[in-house]
Amino acid sequence: MKTIRLKWFSILLLACTTFLFPACEGSTNNPDEYPEGVITVKLRSYKDLSFRIDLKSGPSENNDTYTACLTMNLANNFSIWDNHGQICDTGKKSLGAVKTIPTAGWASEVAVFPQHTYVIRIGGEYNYKNYAYQYYKLYVVDYMLDTTGGIIGAEVQYCEWNPAQ
Repeated sequence: MKTIRLKWFSILLLACTTFLFPACEGSTNNPDEYPEGVITVKLRSYKDLSFRIDLKSGPSENNDTYTACLTMNLANNFSIWDNHGQICDTGKKSLGAVKTIPTAGWASEVAVFPQHTYVIRIGGEYNYKNYAYQYYKLYVVDYMLDTTGGIIGAEVQYCEWNPAQ
């Protein structure tokens, strides 16, 4: 009798976990969580610009733009290779959850954390021209690990962002 109860209890437990745990997963079909135009890349950490994401500024008075580079350095920090780009960690949020431009926390280098969203702005005065800010949102899916468990990069999702819309 005890064996039969144990068998039924095991089947019941298996059935509960099968139906309950998938309900805990977040939906990626929600447009607020996954905006249109998202690009997914695996960004390798390195000591120079060998692995980078090129990001354009907004236009200047002459309608030209310039490009800044986002890299992940060997200290596992995002770094903007340009004096006219900054990045801000907005915390553990989805891409769609960031609705406004951060008012503080801007830096040229910030730590990389999985499941954090970052806002990047490229623009300002450069070569005696005034460039409008172009904003990007970036989400860190997870670290990329080598065979020993060391961090060698991160899988990221990013998109251009117009905060006025």
